[in-house]
Amino acid sequence: MHRVRTCPAALLALNLALFATGLAMAAEPGAPAGRLGNAARPLAYRLELTVLPDQPGFSGQTAIDVELAEPVRVLYLHGNGLNVGAATFQAPGAAPVAGTWAQVDATGVARLEFPRALRVGRGTLQLEYTASFARPGEGLYKSVVAGEAYAFTQFQPIDARRMFPGFDEPGFKTPFDIAVITRAGNAVVSNTPIASIIESA
Repeated sequence: MHRVRTCPAALLALNLALFATGLAMAAEPGAPAGRLGNAARPLAYRLELTVLPDQPGFSGQTAIDVELAEPVRVLYLHGNGLNVGAATFQAPGAAPVAGTWAQVDATGVARLEFPRALRVGRGTLQLEYTASFARPGEGLYKSVVAGEAYAFTQFQPIDARRMFPGFDEPGFKTPFDIAVITRAGNAVVSNTPIASIIESA
């Protein structure tokens, strides 16, 4: 396996390729139908993706540094077709608080609910998840050509949320640090500089 980390990049600039679901639901009452609102602002993303194109899906870990403008028990963000197994919020110097994730509409709006209100200020959301590869041309998808599997990304207009949870709005110009874990025989191609490649057995 090898791990490839790219330099920070804006969400719309990310476009990687690896060589080797729609959900029908109605939005819940109170869920945002357009912009997510101003309760939380993303400051930085750290993504770690395990992508093996010959498999039916992929997994990821996303850390999002955020600033909360008001006390909240419920945060709305984006994630479409992601099976989130663990989600926490941790403020500096405090213990992590576990939350419960649920996608609430077909466009990928998701609710992250906590047992108590989170305080105003900065903290980090940590989310671990799995997902199936999307249909061609949507999010992180795969193609098989002459028996070889390839994985690609396509994020316009709202398909980044099919690959990782986040705040998928053009108003947020947020830096990214992206790590991809895949087999050593695969090639990882990005439109940002490669910061490091780590080989492992």
